Amino acid sequence: MAAMLSVTLQCGSTVAKITVPNKNTELRDLQQEICRAFRQRFPWQTATLLVGDRLYDEFGHTPFAAGPPEHVCVVTFEGTRDMYWVDHLFRDKKKKTSEEDRGEDRHSLPAIPDFPMRIESARVG
Repeated sequence: MAAMLSVTLQCGSTVAKITVPNKNTELRDLQQEICRAFRQRFPWQTATLLVGDRLYDEFGHTPFAAGPPEHVCVVTFEGTRDMYWVDHLFRDKKKKTSEEDRGEDRHSLPAIPDFPMRIESARVG
């Protein structure tokens, strides 16, 4: 099993550590964790990494293929150019909503039998 890597990232004056599952992890698989570490709105923001003197700005790049970097990696954020993550987010929300509509929410209370669904207004006088 490949060893996990601990990587130190810097964005402006903020420094954060993330855990990378293995050296072949693609940038696409790190996006959410990097955004969370710097309180960026994922998937609306995407991260690019500068590792040493190499820039990794494509989702398919493997920024840690050579192993853990010796120096702090510099992170920059920009608005997403690839709508994959936005589409994925909305599809996931739609799936969760449809599961709730079918009653698959385990935390919901059972329906109350014979509960009136509408309140009739009472006539006075």
